[in-house]
Amino acid sequence: TLLKLLINDCDSDLIVRTGNEICSHTDATKPITNLLVTSIVFFFLAIWTQGCRIPAGLFIPVLTIGALIGRALGIGVLLLHR
Repeated sequence: TLLKLLINDCDSDLIVRTGNEICSHTDATKPITNLLVTSIVFFFLAIWTQGCRIPAGLFIPVLTIGALIGRALGIGVLLLHR
């Protein structure tokens, strides 16, 4: 569900239905901070799971980290152009 929220466009219907704070247009520093903190947490969790002796995939965590950082950069670029 996290990847679905990161990939969707920020339209008003989506914000009302899901309460998606990533699409907040009033205060953009909170979503950027949340996205970057979540990407750091996911990064360290991915490192930890690769060090365990249990089979764990690396593909989905890397996609999630990339989506989080990409969304944060996209919001930042959008703020620069406003």
